Amino acid sequence: MYWAFFGPLSRIPGPFAEKFISGSELFFGTKPGQRFKKVITYHQKYGHVVRIGPKAISVSDKDIIKQVLVTEDFEKGPSYTRFQNGTSASMLDTTDKIFHKQRAISPAFSIKYIKSLEPLFETVTDDFIKRINREIAANKQDTDFATVDIWWLLRCLAFDIIGETSLGGTFNMLSNNDHIMLVSVGKLLRGIDFVINHPWIAKLILLRKVKKNPDLVNFVTNLIKERVKNKQRRDDIIQILINTQQAPKEEDRLSSDDIVVETTLFLVAGAETTSNTIGFSMIELCRNKSALNRLRQEIDAIELEDGKQVFHQCQLRNLPYLNAVINETMRLNTIPSNGLERLVTRDIVIKGDIYVPSGTTVRCYTGIAQTHPDYWSDPMEFKPERWLPNADPKPDMGAYNPFSAGSRNCVGKEFAMNEMRLAISTIIKHYDIEPISEEMEVARETRYFITLTLASSSFKIRMKHRNS
Repeated sequence: MYWAFFGPLSRIPGPFAEKFISGSELFFGTKPGQRFKKVITYHQKYGHVVRIGPKAISVSDKDIIKQVLVTEDFEKGPSYTRFQNGTSASMLDTTDKIFHKQRAISPAFSIKYIKSLEPLFETVTDDFIKRINREIAANKQDTDFATVDIWWLLRCLAFDIIGETSLGGTFNMLSNNDHIMLVSVGKLLRGIDFVINHPWIAKLILLRKVKKNPDLVNFVTNLIKERVKNKQRRDDIIQILINTQQAPKEEDRLSSDDIVVETTLFLVAGAETTSNTIGFSMIELCRNKSALNRLRQEIDAIELEDGKQVFHQCQLRNLPYLNAVINETMRLNTIPSNGLERLVTRDIVIKGDIYVPSGTTVRCYTGIAQTHPDYWSDPMEFKPERWLPNADPKPDMGAYNPFSAGSRNCVGKEFAMNEMRLAISTIIKHYDIEPISEEMEVARETRYFITLTLASSSFKIRMKHRNS
């Protein structure tokens, strides 16, 4: 009762029931994957700072988000530790800042190393083009357009890129349309989301079974064993992880369990999040024909190298409108839609007069800040032009954190950006795309299972070769 009515957070507005039990209103009557939508309504009603538990608040104020994530640089909150498996912490669920800085996986995300992966990206993207061409040939109508599930093909592309660049070879998703990894990652995402959002029930189940999906882990474990047994060396990410076992300092070495966990994380974070963002860009471009046409003009102005079907990264990296489309897609379709949780480990004051004691959990809703009228004109409209060099007003970068912020930001940012630029430019260069009205309505229904996705897990468009 003290914390509910007289404690330090008692003056912060929020749903009445949340004063007593964290997530009480969110738990009852909220369908799986839709918790973030209810939090949005909380902020619309109560403002930038909302109480969501006896010792928990939700914030959407850009200055508070910066204070918590960057200035104070607090450790990750208890939601992350709920799905640790009891043995190894990964880049996703470790809460310790120093641990983050020392993680031996960091070299796998250096700009120099990612640049060396370009031939592997190109190989898989060529397969992506072949797969789209087969879909068009099989489903072509009188107008030369064919209905293609681009959401599914982008997932296949992302998983094959992860396989090729990280695990020693493609999963052949684009060729075979199926792999045990895809099903396993889907189960893992929903399992982790359940544990995070229902902690009191999660304590009654075996968390090891949620995170250590046997199909997923066995696949990765066998891959590592084969690599070590045959003494095969390949310049990819899993080799970097294996090499750490020879590091001079013990704290820099990754055990076999560590490598399994990091690789599993990379599959989840690297494939699902990136493919979904590219998929959302297709949705936004289908809704905004003028943006699609402007992007096509920019892409058409650069030449493909003779005999090549895809662009080099150096040709794409500085294209202003392509980057603007990606930035605007991430602004409107925030991948961490359920907020970034941090644990306050020392007393602080936010917004000048709101006292937040040590032990409080703060959930930073960057997605709400990224679409808030306090920071953006026409906040819910897709306007890539706001990101161009001559834009007026300039985008509020303090209210834009698609890859998180502070010491725990996304180490795979450059990898993801390269993949997004390559996939979008390839589609726009080679194909005309048109929306399907029914699909545009279905695409309005989103869900959140660690990453933002479509409720339908499908988005179909009409595609044809541009030279048809």
